[in-house]
Amino acid sequence: MRLTSLLDLLYRRRQVSVAIALAVATLAHLAATSLYSWHFVTAGSKALWSSDGLHLYALSPDLQMGPLTFAVGGLFSVFLPGPLGATAAIIAMLAVGFIAICTTVRRIPMASARHQRGWMGAAILTAFVWTEVAVHYAHLDDVLALGAGVLAIASARNGRLVAAAICIGVAIDFKPWTLPLVALLCVDRRRLARGAMLVAAVVLGAWLPFFLADPATANILGFVIPIAPTSSLRVFGVHATTTPAWDRVVQLGGASALVLLAVLRRRWEAVLLLLVAFRMLLDPAAYLYYDSGLVLGTLFFDTGRAARASRAVLPITTIVAVIGITANDYLLAAPVAGLFRTGALVAILAIALVTTASRNSVAAQGCQSRSTNGRRESQPASEGGPALGAIGSALLFGVSAPEDRGVVAQGSPV
Repeated sequence: MRLTSLLDLLYRRRQVSVAIALAVATLAHLAATSLYSWHFVTAGSKALWSSDGLHLYALSPDLQMGPLTFAVGGLFSVFLPGPLGATAAIIAMLAVGFIAICTTVRRIPMASARHQRGWMGAAILTAFVWTEVAVHYAHLDDVLALGAGVLAIASARNGRLVAAAICIGVAIDFKPWTLPLVALLCVDRRRLARGAMLVAAVVLGAWLPFFLADPATANILGFVIPIAPTSSLRVFGVHATTTPAWDRVVQLGGASALVLLAVLRRRWEAVLLLLVAFRMLLDPAAYLYYDSGLVLGTLFFDTGRAARASRAVLPITTIVAVIGITANDYLLAAPVAGLFRTGALVAILAIALVTTASRNSVAAQGCQSRSTNGRRESQPASEGGPALGAIGSALLFGVSAPEDRGVVAQGSPV
């Protein structure tokens, strides 16, 4: 009874609840292990801002973070060094998660008390998991890539292809695993070439100077890491000790196909989930900070699914992700943890794919196409949008899509 009363109180104060969850988890990490990978950002930022900056990747091919990461990281490690800079970086990374989660929980369905508690529990768990990437590991590159990726999805969803292309290029400049987001440009095939050229310009503008200054920069393309005992590759029977030559190609190609499917079906809420889940399924590593992007993606997906539904639903994929992957990583050891982790990823991908490919998504596509075309014709000057379309329509799910409005009118809040 006390737990249910607490969840009811948290539901009524959703933003405060998310902030408290982030603060509690942050304190727990600070008391144990925090800033685990911050030294990579510090080393790369200092190297970039030195006289030998363009030789950064040639000298340190193990720094698998995009150049924009070190440019931004310099603000926290070069110009604001020491504990003060690290603290500022943690606050900034927590802010990205806070904004994303809070704009999502605004759309928690006003259903029965049981459903409200389930959704609030999912939001709080997402906040806890977000601190893995923001505090425990302090992976600035992944935080910024996820933020830029969400803005790219929101911009494409609202027909702002220029903004989407810029955000995609920026995301790649933070972390190359976001490359499959280029498939978002297929939302408008008439402007696909122009969008692709803009993405290429943003990416080349950041990476090309390093390759021109030092051909040894190409060494980063062949960098491999050991295969973790809990990686799904072990479950799939890969016995190599390091990343197989085919792995990254299949990762990027498969994720691109899944993102393209979601775009063609106008299932925007599934894009981030499909991208991150497929990456995790074939990644040689199994770091806990991967879970932060996955759980954020499942919360987006579940919220979008609830907005489309004619009845109250629970955040199933978020629950599966937290229990089957994050909790499993803490509680079980390899190889059992690897089996559970792989099973959970396959289940999440299956749910997302079935929903994305469902028949009613075709009707939604037609509705979205008509609404988007009408908006373009009546507001041709909105390309790019003020503040990236009001920060990507409140980070993708804070404002209902045209195809959601009928459902919202039936009881699902915006």
